Amino acid sequence: MAMNLYKKIKLNFYDCVQNLSRLLDDLAYGRLLLCTQILIMTLAAFRRGWIYDELECLRSGWFVAQGMIPYVDFFQHHHPFLYYLLAPFGFFFSADQYLFWGRGISLGFCFLSLLYTYKLGLLVYDQLTAFLTVSFFLCWKMFAESGFEVRPDTPQIALATAGTYYFFLFIKQRNQKKLLISAFCYSLSFLFLQKSFMFPFFALLMLGYEWYYKQEKLSAILLWAVGYALPICLYWIFLIFQGHFWQYFVCNYLFNAEMAKSFTFARFMKMLVNEVFLPNAALWAFFFIGYSRSVTIPIRLLISILITGIISMKIDGAHYWIVALPYFSLIGIQGMRFIFDHKTGYLILFLTFLSSVSFKHWVGNVSFGNYEQRVLLKHFRSLCSESEYCFGDDLVCNLRKGPGYFWHGDFWGDQKTYGRFLNNHNQKTIDILKNMPVFVQVGKIETSDEVDSYLKKHYKQFFFPGILIRKDCADGL
Repeated sequence: MAMNLYKKIKLNFYDCVQNLSRLLDDLAYGRLLLCTQILIMTLAAFRRGWIYDELECLRSGWFVAQGMIPYVDFFQHHHPFLYYLLAPFGFFFSADQYLFWGRGISLGFCFLSLLYTYKLGLLVYDQLTAFLTVSFFLCWKMFAESGFEVRPDTPQIALATAGTYYFFLFIKQRNQKKLLISAFCYSLSFLFLQKSFMFPFFALLMLGYEWYYKQEKLSAILLWAVGYALPICLYWIFLIFQGHFWQYFVCNYLFNAEMAKSFTFARFMKMLVNEVFLPNAALWAFFFIGYSRSVTIPIRLLISILITGIISMKIDGAHYWIVALPYFSLIGIQGMRFIFDHKTGYLILFLTFLSSVSFKHWVGNVSFGNYEQRVLLKHFRSLCSESEYCFGDDLVCNLRKGPGYFWHGDFWGDQKTYGRFLNNHNQKTIDILKNMPVFVQVGKIETSDEVDSYLKKHYKQFFFPGILIRKDCADGL
């Protein structure tokens, strides 16, 4: 009898050890996959070249470092907080170092997005599944292409994900400090990029639901509203006292409204199919399977609002979907768990296979590097001092001054709508050329007989296609 009891205890002990060992192995494999993804992404971030939007963003930060004012001295149609954040680095570091600092700051925000995606996973799942949620997030092609780019979207996504985490924490713990932190995170997210307008709808609707059905105090709604509005109102008051609010409003809202008219629904749907759905077909399949399972009301509401908001903007950029990917990943990993029937080893193996899309993209960036681009940018800067300026885009005018409104004229629409704003910035091409910019990008200017004659007299073809250089600067080239 005693011997049988001993054998039974011994057998149960061995079973427990085996199960624990299997759990540790799965956890170790999950961590290894995630660490590998993050390592390759980090290497790619510092080796990949900078796309046009990044150069525009970095140049805006450099403008602020030179004492220039957004919307007044140069054009931008995004909120300026990233440019203020970049400015000290543009002031204290060389141009080449500044480019890398910009990428490093964006990578930091990228890590913040991953951290809060993991924290969201811990609210719903165990530690291993939370790690796998982050790995699922890193598999999306949109994130692999744009997740660490120097653009306002990167801090916007990080702060919005943090805001969602603290909001869900409030729902779980009923801690009003967490609610206030959520409001501040959402507000700062909006001040980095106005496309965060969707999250207040979610928070207020969810708080209204909690108040109506669960007897949450009305003071919670008021607390969140005040916490969200305070940073934005303080910034607006600052702009009003500076006399720049109208310029800010035109650039961030009226201009973007005009620009949105240029995007057709057919063009948007083509992007949606070719860049968002097809490259991520397996991930979407797991998402829809997970969504068909048990999903909480807050997650359903948030995903519905985000999808509606992104589609309503109708902009043909796949990176606009990244803001929703943490929540898609939370649901997608649930779909994977259902399909693999909690066989975690097979799930991790298949997730590694799905990672091949992002691995292929990142490894390509690591292999080819950004050396040639940096040499080209340095050559442009060497021919144009900081006291002179260029007439072209942010590749030609890399960290150099230039007329900041010329290429946006097509979107302004009815001039009466924008009144004194256009009176201050609607310069004619020939007037800009008479200031003798070092470079002129032919495709970015309005041509006329007067302009053509002036260019022929004072400029010659540069080795870079479509670029003219002032003749006195071309000596010796």
